[in-house]
Amino acid sequence: MKNLCVILIFLLSFLSNVSSQSELMLSSCGELTFPINDHTDMDDDGLACESFVTLQNIAFYATEVECNVAALNWVITVDIDMNGVDDVEYRSDLPTDDDDLDDSNNNGIPDLYIASTTNGEAQEIEVGNLQGPESTHSVSWRVSDECGVISECLQVFHVVDMKAPTPFCISVSSVLFEGGEGVEVFAQDVNIGAFDNCTPWDEIRFSFSGDSIVPMRLIDCDDVLNSPIMLNVYFWDNHGNTDFCSVYLTVIPGPLSDCFPYEVINGYVKTEDDIPIENAEVKIICALPEFPKSTFTDADGYYSFNGVPQGGYGCSITVEKEDEYITSVTTLDLVKIVRHILGLQPFTTPYQIIASDVTGDNKVKASDLIMHRKLILGVISEFPTSPPWVFIDKSYQFSDPDDPWGALENWNVNPFNITISPNSAPYDFIGVKVGNIVD
Repeated sequence: MKNLCVILIFLLSFLSNVSSQSELMLSSCGELTFPINDHTDMDDDGLACESFVTLQNIAFYATEVECNVAALNWVITVDIDMNGVDDVEYRSDLPTDDDDLDDSNNNGIPDLYIASTTNGEAQEIEVGNLQGPESTHSVSWRVSDECGVISECLQVFHVVDMKAPTPFCISVSSVLFEGGEGVEVFAQDVNIGAFDNCTPWDEIRFSFSGDSIVPMRLIDCDDVLNSPIMLNVYFWDNHGNTDFCSVYLTVIPGPLSDCFPYEVINGYVKTEDDIPIENAEVKIICALPEFPKSTFTDADGYYSFNGVPQGGYGCSITVEKEDEYITSVTTLDLVKIVRHILGLQPFTTPYQIIASDVTGDNKVKASDLIMHRKLILGVISEFPTSPPWVFIDKSYQFSDPDDPWGALENWNVNPFNITISPNSAPYDFIGVKVGNIVD
C-alpha cells in the first residue's frame, strides 16, 4: 500500500510538470494576406508582380516552467505555392555561420541558420519572389525549449495584387453635339499611357464608373447646357483594383442641335444725343461653331440677330465702326477741351470726357490739344492710340462720371461689350466719336 501511494505521488508530480511545461505557445498561427509590393522591381529581376513578405511569430510561456529555459530553438519551413514541397527551412540547430541557402543537414531542403530567441522575443523570417497576382503559401512554425517542450502550427498566407493601375489621361477634351439621341464617348479614348504592375497594359479596362465597367457614356443636352463637364474615368486591372483621373469635356452644340430654344437679339446704336449711328458693325460672339456673327446698323441705328441661344450661352455683343478720324472733328471741339482743362466750362457727361482723350492715356490734358490740332491741320490722319469710335453699353452706370476710365478698362483698345443674359436686355449702345465733343 505504501508503494502504491509513492507511485501515485510520483505520477501526479510528473503530470503536473508536463501540464506546466506544455504551456509554450505561439502568438501567430492564423491565416494572413499580404499585398504585392515589388512595384518598382526592387530585386531587378524584371518582375513587378511579386511580393517580399516578413513573417513573424513569438514563442512564450503562459505560466512559469519548472526547468531552467535559456533559449528557444526554431525550425521554420516554408512551402511556396503550397504544393506539398518544402522550399526552404530556417533552423536554430545549424552552424551560426551558415548563411548559404544549401542543404547543411542533408534532409533535402535548402536551409539557413536562424538564431534562437528567449521567452517572448519575436522571431522573423523574410520570404521573397512570391509571384502574384494571387498565390497561396504556407509556413510551418516549430519551437522547442531545452526541456523538450514543443509548440508548432501550420500557417497559411496569401499574396494578392491590391495596387490599382496608374492612370494617365488627357485632362481637357471636346466633343461636337449634333443633337438627336446623343453622342457616344468612350472611356478608353482618354487614356494616354496607363500601366499596372500585374495586368498587361492592353488588358486594363476603362469605365465611367468606379463600381462596374461602364465603357461608354452618352452625351446629351444636359451636358451641353452644363459644358464644360467633368468626367471621372476609372482604370480597372484584372483583379478589381481601380483608380481614376478627371477629364474636363467641352460639349460644343452643332448647328443641328436642339438643346435650347433660340431668341432674337436686337438693339440700337446711337450717340448720347440720341442720333442714330448708321453702318456700325455689331458682332455677336458665342462659344458655338456658327459664331461669331456680325451685322450692320441701319439708318435708325437698329440691328438684329436671329438664332441666338436663349439665355445667352456665354454670348457677348461688341460694336465698332470704321470712319475717318477727321469726320465731325472741328476747331470748336478744340475750344471745348481748352475750356474744360481751364475749368471755365467743365464737361457735363462722361462721354464728353472719353471723346476728349485722343491720346488714349485716360486723361484730358494739353497733349490731347496738340493731337487735336495736328489732326485738324492735316499733319496726321488718325489718332495713333485711339480708335475712331468707342461704343459703350447704354445701361452702364459710371461709378464716377468724372473719371469714366476707372471702370472702362482698356476702352481705347477693346470696345466695351454686353454679355447676353436673361436680365441684360435691351442691348443698346452709345457711340462716342473720339475727338468730337457733343454738346
